[in-house]
Amino acid sequence: MPEITDTFSFEFYDVKHIAFLANNRRWYVRLDHLCEQMGVDLAGQRRRIQGNEAISEHYVVMVADTDYQGSTRKQEVGFLDLEALPFWLGMIEVNKVKEEIRPRILLYQRDFVRTVFAAYRSEMFSPDLIAEMDTHLPQEERALYELMSQFQELRRKVEALNGKLNKDLASVGLTLGDLGGRVDRIEAKVIGEATIYDNQAQTIGEMIVAVGTAMYEANRSKIGKAEAYKNAQMEFKREFGVHIYSALPLSRYEDAVQFLSHRWQHYRPGQALPDVFRRDQKSLF
Repeated sequence: MPEITDTFSFEFYDVKHIAFLANNRRWYVRLDHLCEQMGVDLAGQRRRIQGNEAISEHYVVMVADTDYQGSTRKQEVGFLDLEALPFWLGMIEVNKVKEEIRPRILLYQRDFVRTVFAAYRSEMFSPDLIAEMDTHLPQEERALYELMSQFQELRRKVEALNGKLNKDLASVGLTLGDLGGRVDRIEAKVIGEATIYDNQAQTIGEMIVAVGTAMYEANRSKIGKAEAYKNAQMEFKREFGVHIYSALPLSRYEDAVQFLSHRWQHYRPGQALPDVFRRDQKSLF
């Protein structure tokens, strides 16, 4: 049984909580306090957690000071690992919590849905589908999704290094693929020169899709469509040193068009370039 070594107060959606550090170096929150503040049944929530294999191991029992008849006493209490708190809150039936906090929980769950989608989008869908999705998004959202994708790739690398992901995959008979070179780091870049406009970034994305399609059709027996699109994206990012299309300097837009045109012609020698490579993309301003 873990033992509590320290405590720390924090606020979540304007509600004060206490985090408990245990001697296993994990942080926990008392489940009874959470349930009381939210107005949900403790026993029912404990059964739901223990019955869910995704988070059951995050529930532990520790001895803690508990209010008793005007004083305190030591008692075994159930705790939830802070790592599992977002998932558990996402499981809560909103119509069962206290009315006064219902809007906050609903706000959190809606945000949780969007955040999880952003984190796992690049792993769930093929690059060609993602490219199609991105053509309908504003620049800010495309940048967000790209950074979330890079974060997820970096997280996979870190887990691979500490053996956690290898262990998880081995439990279901899988092995870890080569993640090397997919992302070097996640960083916030402040570019000192003007970058391309939204319509130009969208066109770059369409050109890369065209290159990926040409690559796939020229190497059907050697490469899958998803891998071809991914390779086309990575070639472009390596060539121009950008993490997202919209970070391309405006002064290098024509270079980018030429690069992608040559890549397409490499796979389709002697054929006329598609219209997207000849589109006029001068500034809208």
